[in-house]
Amino acid sequence: MIMTCDRCKREIFKAETCGYCKRKICVNCMKSSQRVKKVNRLVICKDCWSNTRRRRIFKNNNGMMPVAATQRPSYY
Repeated sequence: MIMTCDRCKREIFKAETCGYCKRKICVNCMKSSQRVKKVNRLVICKDCWSNTRRRRIFKNNNGMMPVAATQRPSYY
């Protein structure tokens, strides 16, 4: 299944979800990622990285997902 990146509009096969703006992004648009727990990854896109408030929350993350990332996805 081919999808499009919400940031750069490229066709991608695997999408990551930004934990702050909830957009589906490709590997090129992903700025950084952390493994929060054994199975959970926290991803931040380049646009959210330029927002200093969101970047501070991402860097000072003590195993807690942001509020937007803890909400259930729409496909449940």
